[in-house]
Amino acid sequence: MFRLIAVSAVLPVALALTSCATSDDPYNAMCENVVANLMASSQLEFSGSRAGASDNDLTASLNFARGSNEGTAVCYYAKIEDEDELDDEFETSPYKVVLNDRTVSNQELMAATFNATKGMIKETAQETSEQMNEMAREASEKAREVAGSAAETARDVAGNAAEKARNIAHDAAEKVQRSLEK
Repeated sequence: MFRLIAVSAVLPVALALTSCATSDDPYNAMCENVVANLMASSQLEFSGSRAGASDNDLTASLNFARGSNEGTAVCYYAKIEDEDELDDEFETSPYKVVLNDRTVSNQELMAATFNATKGMIKETAQETSEQMNEMAREASEKAREVAGSAAETARDVAGNAAEKARNIAHDAAEKVQRSLEK
C-alpha cells in the first residue's frame, strides 16, 4: 500500500482533476483515469461508476467499454486513520485495482497512478491557465470601462465646476455693476 495525500487536503482540486474522467466523484474520476492508463487508452467509455465505503476502505466500481469490448474495474482506497477527524477520509490514490477480475500488480498500479495524476494535473493546470487568462481579459475590459466612466465623470465635474464658476463670476460682475451705478 502507498499513500500520496489525504483527500481533505485536495478534495476541491481532485474534483477538478478529471482528465478523461466522466465522473464528478474524485474517487471514481481517479479510478477512471488509472484504468485508462492501465488500458493505454483514452477512448474508454465509462458507465455505472459508483463508490461505496466500508469500515476499512472505499471502493470505486466501474464498467467501461472500448468499442465492442467491455470490462470492469474496482479501485480500492485505504481509510486514513486519524483520531482527530470526525469524518471518514480516504487516500486519493488506490492501493489496489482489480481490472477484469485480475488484480493489477503494484508496479503497474504505481505507474498508472503516477501517469493518471500527472495527466490530471497537466489538464487542470491548462484549464486554470485558460480561466486566469479569461479573468485577466475580463478585468482589463472592466478597467477600461471604469477608466472611461471615470473620465466621463471627471469631464462632467469639470464642466459643472466651470459652469458654476461662470455663474459666480457673472453674479459678481452684476453686483459690481450695480454698486457702480449707485
